[in-house]
Amino acid sequence: MLKVYVRSLRAGEPGVNGEGGDKSRLVRDIFTSIAGRYDFMNTVMTGGLDRYWRRRAVQAARIRPGDRVADICCGTGQLALAARAATGRGGEVVGLDFSPAMLDVAAENIREAGRRAESISNIRLLCGDARELPFAAAEFDAVLIGWGLRNVQERERAVREMRRIVKPGGRVVSLDMGHPRLPGLSALYWPLFARLVPFLGRRCAGEKAREYYYLYESAREFPPQWELADMFRRCGLTHTGALDLAGGVVAVVYGEKSPLYPGE
Repeated sequence: MLKVYVRSLRAGEPGVNGEGGDKSRLVRDIFTSIAGRYDFMNTVMTGGLDRYWRRRAVQAARIRPGDRVADICCGTGQLALAARAATGRGGEVVGLDFSPAMLDVAAENIREAGRRAESISNIRLLCGDARELPFAAAEFDAVLIGWGLRNVQERERAVREMRRIVKPGGRVVSLDMGHPRLPGLSALYWPLFARLVPFLGRRCAGEKAREYYYLYESAREFPPQWELADMFRRCGLTHTGALDLAGGVVAVVYGEKSPLYPGE
């Protein structure tokens, strides 16, 4: 039987972005505003490829049946569900996000998946801060973060936290927008992205279209995948690398926790 637990943030508790200041509240407000349309817009903007990209992230994490997996910045729970499919009945996925509204959508998505497939079970959802993860050291076999690291102001701190909670030999994997490596593709992609995302937001989400400018801006300023792999190395992960998808428009960045860090 599928289990979903949602714990709300206490009043005044800082979110995943920043240090509890205006930016943190702004980003939380944005995701609260678009939570109900987030999955639909993802499908529209990616042409349905987002499902394939999530499967590639799960594969990069080397998740096995029975594993315990953390999905940080889990949003509407789609990556958590993809990870749950890999862990099998004996595994567990714990999703954490800073937006209660996104977690409400995630809980409904998980319930719907449970109605379609009895074997999907034991998913927990928590509301919390990616910079201060409420988990013990070496608690998970793999840690995922999908389209979330760009919303974290203190990214290296969050990556170090993810390294802390993964077991030695386990992987930390980020799925997010990348930077096309081919000059011609890059020159075409960013101007198109700048126009397409707000346009689709305006057509599909009406007055919420302005929120989609943030999605473009956050993707544009996010480090390229090769720089993110370097960040993973600086944070103590080994065997780091990046897998380009869609010509580098999307990228999976991964790193492994060395046995030299059994607990922190």
